[in-house]
Amino acid sequence: MQNRNNLFLIPARKGSKGLPNKNSRLLKGLPLVCYTFEYVLKILESNDEVCVSTDDQKIIELAKPYEFKVIKRPIEFSQDNSTMDEVINHVLEEYRLLDIHFKSIVILQPTSPIRDIIDFLNLKKLYNKNIDMVVSVCEARENPYYLLYEENDEGFIFKSKDLEIHRRQDSPKVYRLNGSFFMINSSSLKNNKIKQLKKILKYEMPYERSIDIDDHYDWDLVDFFLNKKTGDNNENYFKN
Repeated sequence: MQNRNNLFLIPARKGSKGLPNKNSRLLKGLPLVCYTFEYVLKILESNDEVCVSTDDQKIIELAKPYEFKVIKRPIEFSQDNSTMDEVINHVLEEYRLLDIHFKSIVILQPTSPIRDIIDFLNLKKLYNKNIDMVVSVCEARENPYYLLYEENDEGFIFKSKDLEIHRRQDSPKVYRLNGSFFMINSSSLKNNKIKQLKKILKYEMPYERSIDIDDHYDWDLVDFFLNKKTGDNNENYFKN
């Protein structure tokens, strides 16, 4: 049996309704998924492993120069309604057959291409074996205590969180997952799905590193922040 530290899992399926084939689409001349490939090389240690889970032959070809392990994802786990739990379990089962086990699984979504090395280093400092997960977040710009409303059966709207708050600055601080990092305790997944995990710590990132690409608007916003960060030069980004 082999006990390893981190499994860096890069999930990169082919389908996407908001932006078709976005993981292999060129962003500033480089396929989107390659930003995550390049990033993981900067944080990888000797007892870690990188695995790409994909159903896309283009992604498989893009991963070859990096010599990462690629696990071909079956069609039943490559649908719009497929869950990350299914993807993780499929990958871990492949490693179990090899009698390889990991202390933690770090999910790096290709749709979050703007990361600094310090982000993972800080996230890793927060992680310990007594918690379930550390996730990256940013402060939510829309607050359910002040700005967000829901609609009832009669068509009337009501405040999502009903507190007597009249100024945004008086609202409790709330966060949204930015999709950049999920560092999960492997033992916590043995009997639970991700959404059932309770002992979760946050690592807060700034808004400009918290864009999760879902559509053309997100793509353009990432392109803007990359231009600001690198001065139109990808090489500068990968030196960070």
